[in-house]
Amino acid sequence: VVPRDRSEQPRIYTVDRNTMKYKVDGLRPNTVYSVTVEASAGNQWGPGVTVDMSTDGDLVTGLQQAPRVIEEKATSITIGWDTPQPIQCSSFMVEYRLDNGVWQQSPRRIPCDPGRRSYTATVDALPTNSIVDLRVRIVSVSNQPSNPSPEARGRTKCSAPEHPPQGVRADAPSTNEVRVSWARPGKDTWNCDQLNIEIGYRMGNEPEKIIPVPGDRTDYVFPSQPNTRWVIRVRASNQVGASPWSAEQTVTTRQGAPAGVRDLRITPLSPNEMRVQWSPPAQQHGNIVGYDISYRLKHRLACTNEEPRDVSRDFVTAYNHKDLDYTLTGLLPHTLYEVKVRARTTELGPEESGEAATLQQPPSAPPLNLQLTYALERSLSFQWEPVDCSQRHGEIVNYEFEILGQDDWAKLERQIANTSDLKVTIDGLTPYTKYVMRVKAYNSIGGGPNTENLDVMTA
Repeated sequence: VVPRDRSEQPRIYTVDRNTMKYKVDGLRPNTVYSVTVEASAGNQWGPGVTVDMSTDGDLVTGLQQAPRVIEEKATSITIGWDTPQPIQCSSFMVEYRLDNGVWQQSPRRIPCDPGRRSYTATVDALPTNSIVDLRVRIVSVSNQPSNPSPEARGRTKCSAPEHPPQGVRADAPSTNEVRVSWARPGKDTWNCDQLNIEIGYRMGNEPEKIIPVPGDRTDYVFPSQPNTRWVIRVRASNQVGASPWSAEQTVTTRQGAPAGVRDLRITPLSPNEMRVQWSPPAQQHGNIVGYDISYRLKHRLACTNEEPRDVSRDFVTAYNHKDLDYTLTGLLPHTLYEVKVRARTTELGPEESGEAATLQQPPSAPPLNLQLTYALERSLSFQWEPVDCSQRHGEIVNYEFEILGQDDWAKLERQIANTSDLKVTIDGLTPYTKYVMRVKAYNSIGGGPNTENLDVMTA
């Protein structure tokens, strides 16, 4: 008896003449063997008969007892089980389900050791405070899973959060307020199904007080007296306990808002950029920590009476800028903008505002609705509509039209000219001849794209 692929040495068995069948044990599952039977008379062996036979896949009996729940944590459960006798297997597969839902496989398989009887496995990334059913399958050497074991039931527990909220920041937006903010902790850090935030604070030399706030909050504002020093720290808590405190944040309220900035200057740099410059306030009333720059579109200069359909007129603000100049980018060409700048200490000062327009650029679209109005033997008349207001990017000063002959006898016919009107009549053409006509608009910077070719023909 030998594997057909000759991966093992042949096994040879000798039986008496009355034996007509024989059982060979210890073979590999799911393997093709060549089996040869030969008869002998004395020391002489006759020719044998060889046939191929296959062993079945290895069938592994599943565990008869449910696994034991060894440890329950906030997001994991550890189970253990025993094999009743030495078995041939490759690994163990752990399955779990949440709240009587669908069974899922744990991504980690536990290797099978022939000399080992007791095993453990941990299923993690589980939701906190949840019921979890668990079972085990034995996986054969040929990767065939057994029937599942009976189920064990566990429950993930709550534990105190391990880390405080991140990004804790305290500031004084006014002389009478102190604001503390933090990043909301991810749900996988709650270690339970609920979370609260606790804020510890001291004012001046007073003892610390603790105030709880709901877990969905990311900031809290305290009323304050001017020129008061605050020391603030934050921690997360749930039904079981609290995390360590965050690092302390110190802030002092200040009196008075700064005066307005001086010498506000707005300089166009390009069709899409403007530079805003200013000088610090004469009366700062504290340390200037930054400047807020707000700007909004007032109207396109090419169409002052039209409400913009593609952009908003709301103010856009850059907060707490540190320098005395700022470049506005992403602006529209040939457009009037309103700009406001205010200084910031612990409180915002008054706004200083100004207006300026971006530079022009060539139109970005052709004239609209180019049409043939009439055709004669030697002349053609056309009309069109202006470029869409939002794409003129400057005042349109004229239109350039071009007509080209298309028939063989008119290939050299070409006329290019300008007009300030929205119509034109072209004379001196050849009768009964095909032409194409196109038009583009010019502002003081340059020309835009042509219209699509309009196919026409003289009479």
